[in-house]
Amino acid sequence: MYKQSLLLGVLLAISAGMVLSVKAQWIPSGLVSVKGTVAQFKPAPEGKVDALFLTDGTEVHFPPSDYARIAAAIGPGTEIIV
Repeated sequence: MYKQSLLLGVLLAISAGMVLSVKAQWIPSGLVSVKGTVAQFKPAPEGKVDALFLTDGTEVHFPPSDYARIAAAIGPGTEIIV
């Protein structure tokens, strides 16, 4: 649970750079919330990773420098809210 809470904090901090599908929901504070299950990580150039896909096809981007922390906290099959 701690790792998922840490991940949520990290993902919320980088949500400005996040790309969302049309299934995103606006919440009263003006932030976007998406709930789903991680399907896989998306490889980026030079062997880095900068995004993940949810099982519904939603693509969530994050800085490659955050991949190690995110990958340590979640993996395919993990349900997340970003």
